[in-house]
Amino acid sequence: MIHEGQLEVFDLTLIAKAPVFVGSGKSYVKKEYVFLTPRFARVSCDEVMLLDETKFFHLLLERKLEDKYTQFMLGAQTDLYRFLTAECCLSLNDIRAVSRYSIAAADALDAEHSLKEINAFVRGADGRVYVPGSSVKGALRTAILTDWILSDNSPHSAFGDTRKGFPEGTYLHTLKLKKDRNGAVLDDAVNSILRGLSISDSLPVSDTCMILALPVIVPLAVSERDFIHFQRVSVFRSSVCCLRIFSYMSLLISRRAWISSRFSESDFFCCAKFSF
Repeated sequence: MIHEGQLEVFDLTLIAKAPVFVGSGKSYVKKEYVFLTPRFARVSCDEVMLLDETKFFHLLLERKLEDKYTQFMLGAQTDLYRFLTAECCLSLNDIRAVSRYSIAAADALDAEHSLKEINAFVRGADGRVYVPGSSVKGALRTAILTDWILSDNSPHSAFGDTRKGFPEGTYLHTLKLKKDRNGAVLDDAVNSILRGLSISDSLPVSDTCMILALPVIVPLAVSERDFIHFQRVSVFRSSVCCLRIFSYMSLLISRRAWISSRFSESDFFCCAKFSF
């Protein structure tokens, strides 16, 4: 920990205990990515390659393939790799030269039946993966709030009354900075004690830490056998780019000194431990 005036600055390294997805809002339909398998390409495992649009279209123009590509986009064929190699006579090296990045596909895609839309992970302006500090703070906020609610054994605990939603204001909105015209403290995020907590975006994460995953809805109590069944009948028609399990995320946390009186350093890092 480093003291900088009223700030306490911590280095925080998070380790993913499950696949982590932070969406960028961008998605790729099955005609917009190259799906490689050991059966049809010289790769060791299933792999998805996302193309750099500018480089890709320059290649199409250079090889005079724009008309064929237009027909492909309007037609029923969906396998971009087979189209580029069989009909456009491009090699795997040609395709890699115009790719943006590649990630392991695991078992999230199945070209023999139907390829799925891919939801992209958030990336910076330089194209590299990172975890936004706001996402980490949101996870910590949920963990801290849940810990306080479950630890509150007082008669006035707000945990039992779920009709008004999650009782965030009771536990977090306690700063008394924003009031109404009558002087009453407002249940508002401006009054949240987490104003004293700032979390940086993570350092860039390597694409080797990324993997495709298929979201599955599973009941809380389910056997291993039934879990496999749920995987097979997943209702999701898209896969997501995730951080692999045991991926590392490095961030900086700045905490104002006055917030230490509300929860200790050990409580804070205990909540961080269970957030990811």
